[in-house]
Amino acid sequence: LLDRSPGGIDALDGDRQTPLHRAAQDGQAEAASLLLSRGAQADLVDAAGATPLVISAVVGLTGLVDELLRAGAKVDRSVGEQRLTALHLAVAN
Repeated sequence: LLDRSPGGIDALDGDRQTPLHRAAQDGQAEAASLLLSRGAQADLVDAAGATPLVISAVVGLTGLVDELLRAGAKVDRSVGEQRLTALHLAVAN
């Protein structure tokens, strides 16, 4: 299914989120790991300016945060008017 989906593994939805964004948002660490193992880009930005790393930090998926960092997610990317990073958001939650 992943190989046949339009746009491939990094297909964007109406919120410019990829399946990796959605897996992180829904707390689906195993699905996110599978997507990363199949080549999903770890650092794409959605319409709100969030990356899968930021979402994982907010949701509290520490294992996925580690995996995203190993996959090349940028730790210093900020989001929102306050320019908060994944670290800021993880501490706040």
